[in-house]
Amino acid sequence: MRLRILALHRSQLFQLDDGAFISFVFEIERGGCANSLNVVGLQVNSGIQRGHRTVVVDLPCSDPEALFPDYAGANAPAQYLAVLAMERGDLKEALAQITRVTTRYETAWDANVMELQLREKLGDTLGTRPVLERLLWISPYDVELHGKLAELATRAADHKTALRERRAIVALNPPDPIDARYQLARALAASGDVASARRELLAVLEQAPSFEKGQALLLELRAAQVKSTP
Repeated sequence: MRLRILALHRSQLFQLDDGAFISFVFEIERGGCANSLNVVGLQVNSGIQRGHRTVVVDLPCSDPEALFPDYAGANAPAQYLAVLAMERGDLKEALAQITRVTTRYETAWDANVMELQLREKLGDTLGTRPVLERLLWISPYDVELHGKLAELATRAADHKTALRERRAIVALNPPDPIDARYQLARALAASGDVASARRELLAVLEQAPSFEKGQALLLELRAAQVKSTP
């Protein structure tokens, strides 16, 4: 049984070679291009037969993307192809496919999360940052994402961004507020604001006197100050 595409919609509409129409939701088989479709509704002439049925399509699985290259909404073909490429270990191809979605649909959460994972696995530090910024624009209360962006900014010596992200984490009542304030102190020290870093560390040690990392950093800042004193 052969099909030809009539339209692309949330319920896909195809026409059989005998003139009947079917609408279905399809699932791509994992591990390669699928050519079988799971039919959930079959319309023949004026009646609808409910049930499941398998039909064979004579199109390779990349054809929907070629037919609708700009579609980046729900169930976008490029996102399915990215999943398939990722599962067979072709991370660069997966990234190429998923960016076809994220560059057209910036608020697609799942697609952006996949792009972030792929770029992290590929070690693409430069490309990871704009993805993190998009995700934080969508969900500004995600402590883990703020932490990742702060780390990237610190490594790039972007102190302004690092401070902004560390302050955001403290304001979000993170699971470990002592460490969050310690990280803010480190960012302040790295930016050259030693006085503010010391105040932050003293506040940390007031709450947790035995916090060793805070003690060590405070001693380090004091030693640096002594050396710089004429």
